[in-house]
Amino acid sequence: MPRFSFPEGARLGMSAVGRASGVGFSAGCLTVLLTLGALFLGLWLDGQLGTKPMLTLALVLTSIPLGLIFLVFYVLHFSRRVSQGIAADQQQVDKEP
Repeated sequence: MPRFSFPEGARLGMSAVGRASGVGFSAGCLTVLLTLGALFLGLWLDGQLGTKPMLTLALVLTSIPLGLIFLVFYVLHFSRRVSQGIAADQQQVDKEP
């Protein structure tokens, strides 16, 4: 039975989508982890200091804009790396006979 094979251009497109979705997934996970970390740290500090819910609210509300700023820099950094990888893949395909 013959195997189905994608044309080279389609494989490069799927590779780019896979890389880009990996960057997006990682960025989303890091944002969630940062917010959850702030939540649990705030809950712990509030329990230790008896300041419920002040530190939890302050840390979570602070983590949201910081997470968004981090998200922008993270995505910009890794999108450059992804685009360089795509360009390198395209050059390699162009060299092949």
